[in-house]
Amino acid sequence: MQEASPVHASPRAIYPGLDFLRLMAMLMVFFRHLPAQESAPWYWGLARHGWIGVDLFFVISGYLIAFQVLSSLQRTGTPEWRVFYAKRCSRILPLYWLVLLGYFCLPWARESECLPPLWKFLTFTQNYGLDFVHRGTFSHAWSLCVEEQFYLVLPWLCWLGFRYGRGLTVGSALVLAWGLSCSWRLGAWHDISSESSSLDVPRYFQEIYFPTHTRLDALLLGLSLALVRCFRVQWWARMREYSGLFLVLGLLLVLAGMAVSEPRCSLNALFGFPLFAMGFACLVMSALSPGGWLAQVQFPGMTALAGSTYAVYLVHKQTIHLSAQLQEQLAFPENGWQFHAMAILSTWSFGWVLTQTIGQPILRLRDRWLHQHSSVHN
Repeated sequence: MQEASPVHASPRAIYPGLDFLRLMAMLMVFFRHLPAQESAPWYWGLARHGWIGVDLFFVISGYLIAFQVLSSLQRTGTPEWRVFYAKRCSRILPLYWLVLLGYFCLPWARESECLPPLWKFLTFTQNYGLDFVHRGTFSHAWSLCVEEQFYLVLPWLCWLGFRYGRGLTVGSALVLAWGLSCSWRLGAWHDISSESSSLDVPRYFQEIYFPTHTRLDALLLGLSLALVRCFRVQWWARMREYSGLFLVLGLLLVLAGMAVSEPRCSLNALFGFPLFAMGFACLVMSALSPGGWLAQVQFPGMTALAGSTYAVYLVHKQTIHLSAQLQEQLAFPENGWQFHAMAILSTWSFGWVLTQTIGQPILRLRDRWLHQHSSVHN
């Protein structure tokens, strides 16, 4: 995959459609975790698939981060190691450590009582062996573990692939990795289903839903988009002309994924995750096409809300829990509109404050340091 012209554009700056999709992904996850299924069956019917918002996050993140690595490889023949890891650490760690500190030091603010061991959070290995029934507090950090494990090795794998791959291109390695991930997932499903007539739900989550090696679909599809953009420029230009087609196809694939996404069905292990990954990759492709509807969706405050989604994701279970406690004290109707409004406003307000007071200042310091470092070496 060597035919390409240099790519210098930022993968995010000129595509507000990605902000819209990030916001939609966070809303899906948020509404999935609101305790409304008992009192509002119609609402639960819509929100029960909210977990797929994580897969949309994976596709977006896979594209953006892989583009950083691949564009650097294209320009210089090697990843910018210091820049890449400085960006990842400054983006992820400060807010993550702060929220983690709150979980361990403020037990009254936890959504449940028992936390996994601290070392699992600090090493980003919490997603392996996670017992969400007995130690499910801050369980949503599993997705951060998946991403950090993936991005820890991504620059090295891309560098090795382009330097020593020879006949084995990065593209074919990507297909192989996706096939292995699907095989591992199907094998785990076979083991789980063959040992009991009813589904062992905790084991399903431990062996299929949480582990990195069984959840590579969406990340690899995001990486695929970055590969095409960097090394198949003509393909990329043609693909951007079909934003409407990608939008419709993406929605159809997501709906198909919902149809087979019950964990009690083997179709989910085999087809559900790939269908969601392909559907969201199509939506991301539509958002990256300037003439597409997704690329033109904007409303006041959208960029600020989307920019706070990482902090919102970290704290949303805590703020929902605290909103539920306040609901009881104020004698609001159980899971009524007052509770929903309070939970939404408190979650996004807290996430925005954390982003503005901690996240953004650290990113500005990082950019200043990277600029000074670049000036010295130039």
